[in-house]
Amino acid sequence: MDSDANHTKSRKQERFPCEGSLEVTWSSPNGEVQQTATEVIDVSYEGMQVTSCRPLPVAAMVQVRGEVLRGFAWVRYSEQHGRSFLAGLNLISGMTWTSDEC
Repeated sequence: MDSDANHTKSRKQERFPCEGSLEVTWSSPNGEVQQTATEVIDVSYEGMQVTSCRPLPVAAMVQVRGEVLRGFAWVRYSEQHGRSFLAGLNLISGMTWTSDEC
């Protein structure tokens, strides 16, 4: 079974297609601030899938900033797909995103 199917089976909530940009920022193990631009692919009540030009650090807490969303998320997975990377983000501490915001 491919990784997309594995991630789909492990989702707790329905996902909704969404378009938007987010800036994702985190601290590397040596304390350097890293950031990358991402594009939102889909969202659920507690998470989202994004694509970026570089991998996100799995199991790290990252800051996400966009037009309608600002807060923190855990990186659930980050996998290379062609020239880009797909990452799953779990929103933290009451931060939610609804399909109305797409």
